[in-house]
Amino acid sequence: MPKDGLNIYFSIRDGASPTLSAIADKTRALDKETQQLEQSYQALQKANASLIQRQTALRKELSLAKDEAKDAKRAFEDLGDAASQDAYEKAQQKVEALRNEISATSKALRENEKIFKSNMETVRKGATGSGTGGNDGGFAMLAKGIASGQIGQMFSSSLGGAAETLLTSAVGTPTASLISDTVSSAITGAAAGAMFGLPGILIGGGVGALSGLISGGTKIYEAQDDAFKEYVQEGVEGALEDQQTRTETGSTIAGSREQTQMAFAQRLGSEEAAAEYLGRVQDMAARTNYTYDEITGYSKLLLNSYNPDEVFSVLQSLSDATAGLNLSSSDVEQMIAGLSRMRTTGKATQEYLNFFSERGVDVYDALGQSLGVDKSQVANMVTSGEIGGVEAAQAILEYIDQEFGGLSEKLMGTYDAMVDNLSDAEANLQARAGEGYNETRKEGIQAQQEWMEQKAGELGDAYSMIGQWQASLENLAEQYERDALDAVMSGTTSDLYADSDQLGRLEELAEEYQAALAEYEAGNQEAGARMGQLLAEAQIIAQNEYNASEGAQLALQSQLDLAGRIREDAASNEAYWNAGYQKGQEFSKGMAAAWTSLGLGADDDGGYMSAGEAMQLYEQIRTGGRSYAVGLDRVPYDDFPALLHQGERVLTANEARAMDQGGSGGITIQIGELAVREEADVDRVAETLMAKLRLARMVV
Repeated sequence: MPKDGLNIYFSIRDGASPTLSAIADKTRALDKETQQLEQSYQALQKANASLIQRQTALRKELSLAKDEAKDAKRAFEDLGDAASQDAYEKAQQKVEALRNEISATSKALRENEKIFKSNMETVRKGATGSGTGGNDGGFAMLAKGIASGQIGQMFSSSLGGAAETLLTSAVGTPTASLISDTVSSAITGAAAGAMFGLPGILIGGGVGALSGLISGGTKIYEAQDDAFKEYVQEGVEGALEDQQTRTETGSTIAGSREQTQMAFAQRLGSEEAAAEYLGRVQDMAARTNYTYDEITGYSKLLLNSYNPDEVFSVLQSLSDATAGLNLSSSDVEQMIAGLSRMRTTGKATQEYLNFFSERGVDVYDALGQSLGVDKSQVANMVTSGEIGGVEAAQAILEYIDQEFGGLSEKLMGTYDAMVDNLSDAEANLQARAGEGYNETRKEGIQAQQEWMEQKAGELGDAYSMIGQWQASLENLAEQYERDALDAVMSGTTSDLYADSDQLGRLEELAEEYQAALAEYEAGNQEAGARMGQLLAEAQIIAQNEYNASEGAQLALQSQLDLAGRIREDAASNEAYWNAGYQKGQEFSKGMAAAWTSLGLGADDDGGYMSAGEAMQLYEQIRTGGRSYAVGLDRVPYDDFPALLHQGERVLTANEARAMDQGGSGGITIQIGELAVREEADVDRVAETLMAKLRLARMVV
């Protein structure tokens, strides 16, 4: 007999109805579909775990790739050559590729969930259609099979699918799904009731339409709830990943700046002087086209010939020149090199002046104005050594201030400059996070280092023995393979296989190998494939023998013991293992949980509404109110939103209670002569009257 509670037994013999045979087949198939669903669920779980792990790794790679792209952009702006341009384009492509892969991974996770839900829906429909739910389900399937031969089922499915395709194109997925489910279910219901004639068709169609509305509405809610849960999960995971990335990046920045401060403390004479100087560096980076690292790099060159206050004045002048001449960071470095060489050597040579003239600064005009001579005379004065290096450097800076002074402030209003300054501000904030992390982490690193140094002897011996054990297992596995191959190719048997159950098989393989070798040497090329097959079998024997060896079994037992101890420890304290479970449970909560936490579903008694009332409330919140053209049995809570229509009447609570108790104000129904032909007429009249009363809202 079919399983799962089917109370009607169909004996399939010669001449049995094809419909009844199909029902029995569906009953058996349901078990198979359920088993397939379980296998699909397990496969999706493994796939999702891999996808989530990959997504986390990709986001870390993306953060690093963004930093690489930023560095490549600066290099391209500085150098402007083909190589740096190619590196910048490749860095951008890498960032875009990682973003696309992250998007594809997220999409795959969503698709996996959709696939599982689709499988669940398929099995659910299969269970409903096969009649495995008991007498009612079996009878419904039997009636449909006898009445319509499942023609209505096929027609409703095809018509529903066509309707959904057309409607999706016209009005979008949610509405199309709702309408198509309603149409399909109405046709299915009508077909099921066809055996009872026209009344059965009408009743079945109505019940089917109602079922379709519920099913379609549920699908819309599920889609919205899935989007809501995905939004929450992405928000939480994104915030945590941003926090982790910010700390990791900040730790790197803070570590670099810590070393920079040490270098400047050495140069300036004290930690306090270095801290004050680097504070000014941060301020300048925030209001110029320079980055923090660029200013500290330029400062190391300028401090050889300028005092700290003069350094910032020189950098400000060069920042103005950068805005006016569109200079790169390498151009600025060349100008700084020219200034430093002139001041340290005390000479203004043509070579040093070219550092400026090749980048758009008219050094001859600058020196001519400073010396009060015509610019045409400057070249000869430079050649004859009449112009000192300190004097020339000062003249060039004054000329830059005269020609380009204040332009860096205008530059700060451009998009690229604002983006760079925003990056500097973000780097400063990240550095603060990194400073806090690094300072606290130093304590742990110091403690770890001291412990390792204290236990160096013991730990070293233990690690050495672990390494020896692992190496011995690898050596043993290789020896099993070598000896097995030697046994087949040369017929020699080692001590490893002397007492082995596989010794006889190895001897057989050796004989077959020698025979195949002889055929191969005689010119039979196909014998070579046979030789390879024999050697492969020898390798399999070697692997099996190794797995059965004392060393491999000891390693396996140690792993099993470890798993057992972890399992026992985990069972002793729920907090050891359920963190991931709790987070998964929290992510599984949707909009209904949000309504509850906000108290939107609370009634007058402080309790919460039923699931149906919560769904109703959601629709009211979403649409701002709902129409009740045929009335409402009971207002479920205070401040209930509804859309009223002209001619309708709203009763107070007292009036409603009076009407419930049979008081005045209701509708008077007069019944004339009734012709009762049979006992069933009484029930039909009572049911009709009750329906009318409910419609008139005289009963609850």
